[in-house]
Amino acid sequence: TFTMGQTLQTLNDARADGVDVTACLYPYDFWATRLGSLRFAGDWRRRFRIDYANLQIGGTETLLTAETFEQVKAENKLVAALGSIPSEEVDMAMQMPWTLVGSDAIAESDANNHPRAAGTFARTLGVYVRERKVLGLMDALAKMTILPAQRVERMLPALTRKGRMQIGADADITVFDPSTIVDRATVAAPATESAGISTVMVNGVTVLENGTLRRDQLPGEALRA
Repeated sequence: TFTMGQTLQTLNDARADGVDVTACLYPYDFWATRLGSLRFAGDWRRRFRIDYANLQIGGTETLLTAETFEQVKAENKLVAALGSIPSEEVDMAMQMPWTLVGSDAIAESDANNHPRAAGTFARTLGVYVRERKVLGLMDALAKMTILPAQRVERMLPALTRKGRMQIGADADITVFDPSTIVDRATVAAPATESAGISTVMVNGVTVLENGTLRRDQLPGEALRA
């Protein structure tokens, strides 16, 4: 955090030297992790330029205090560090042609989670493409589809059928309205579904139809190397 320019330059230099390196990001200006993480070792407040009041327990409206920190730490709760990533640093990373967008999260049943599990891709299109115009629509879609698939398809041949609309590819299709798509997941309600998506097909089977989730359809398959 607060060193994005230097980090991106290091990666650009490595790429110029022939190193096959990329980076993955999510479109939020805060990170989240469990309080038992070593991230909270030492003088974390100075290191990340935040304080106790910046820490919000995932799935709640609760902000921590110096008095409640140790108790919540003992429970190893996941907290979001509000204001911990400058928005301009997210913009810089998003605009690099070789960066990818990933959600990097697991939806916990107790909602103690980061909203990126539910909102990453809709947020990229709604906030960073439409509202803030940080990058174009096709560039954003590539970062979420074809580029990640190409990145790992040498290790996982099944990915040659993912991330692209063509004959012979798996029919994993999302139909959305670029003028309305937006994330609605928050730290307090991290599982809230996004808006502006009408249809989703997984492996050729419709799992979201006219905005209604088909919970009776489970066509997803594990991909194995």
